Amino acid sequence: MYPIVVLDDLSADDAGKALLANFSCGDAALDNFLHNEALHLHNAGITRSLLFLSPNQEEIVAWAALSASETHLSDFEIGELSINSMLPTRFIPSVRLTKFALAAKYQKQGLGSLVLSRVKDYLISNINSLCAYRLLVLDARNDESVLAFYRRNGFEECAQETRNKKHDRDRSSVEMYFDLLNLSQ
Repeated sequence: MYPIVVLDDLSADDAGKALLANFSCGDAALDNFLHNEALHLHNAGITRSLLFLSPNQEEIVAWAALSASETHLSDFEIGELSINSMLPTRFIPSVRLTKFALAAKYQKQGLGSLVLSRVKDYLISNINSLCAYRLLVLDARNDESVLAFYRRNGFEECAQETRNKKHDRDRSSVEMYFDLLNLSQ
């Protein structure tokens, strides 16, 4: 079921390079990032790119780029997450989903939710390996269908985004978060 491969493992041989070259999600900027920038950022320790292969491992179904992050939450959000409000900080350790793309031929089939669930499971299975993180955060394109997709998958808009919307501030993206602790209990 869609094996996960780390980018540098796949890009090491000609077959892997061919899989990468053949991936297209239909968005030129995302395709360009995967083909020309992802490995460099991966090797520089900036981003970790996960590739989701087809069951026969002959093509890339999706990919996700992850980076360490922190997320500033309001007092209300801290309370909603049942985090001790006496903490000296409002910055919560997070993993940021910096890029997420599904191959064009797999879009609109419900696989995006399945792959996103696999990303969450991957993070939960590695949560105690090296460092602590509580949230999966992302900057979703400010498009109602994109926002609805992430809401259906358990993401919530950060409080700052709600204030921005209320004041009609122009937003090209919307910061959203998912509480990974909900999956690990």
